[in-house]
Amino acid sequence: MVRGSGMIRQKYADANVVLGRATKQFVPNLDVETRWNSMFLMVEDSFKNKDILEAICNQEEFLDKLGPLKLSDMDWRILKSCKDFLSSAYQCTKAASGQNFVTLAMQPLIYSHLKSLCESTISGTTTTGFTTPKVKAAAEAMLIKVDKYHGTLINNTASIALFFFGSKTKQLRCL
Repeated sequence: MVRGSGMIRQKYADANVVLGRATKQFVPNLDVETRWNSMFLMVEDSFKNKDILEAICNQEEFLDKLGPLKLSDMDWRILKSCKDFLSSAYQCTKAASGQNFVTLAMQPLIYSHLKSLCESTISGTTTTGFTTPKVKAAAEAMLIKVDKYHGTLINNTASIALFFFGSKTKQLRCL
């Protein structure tokens, strides 16, 4: 709603200045809702700019448009559980991107961590101590995706081994 209105975007920028932010803060944005890294960054930005978002929602001229969208304390708490869950997944996938190093050897560790994260979230035994049905559903969806990629990883690892060692290598029988 904020992104779609030039006037509200301007008020967002004004609130940024009034609240004394050193750098310009952009309206949190979600590029693709099925990508957990994008979701994490949007939620994290929302927390960083919570005061700006609340200031705009409280302005009389926007109460009709934004008033119903204002987040309650419980809404922010639910978002926090989402942020906590997605933060760990974000760090794993960022490590897996391997911009500075080869990550093939890290893939099983990353898979194991993501699987454990999903399972503990689904069972409600997270280290943050608070999760919600929506976050549990997200963990179930992520677990399906992680398991799918794990199957691909196993097949790719076998293909790479065959390429380097040849099809006659006895050690590859275990793959």
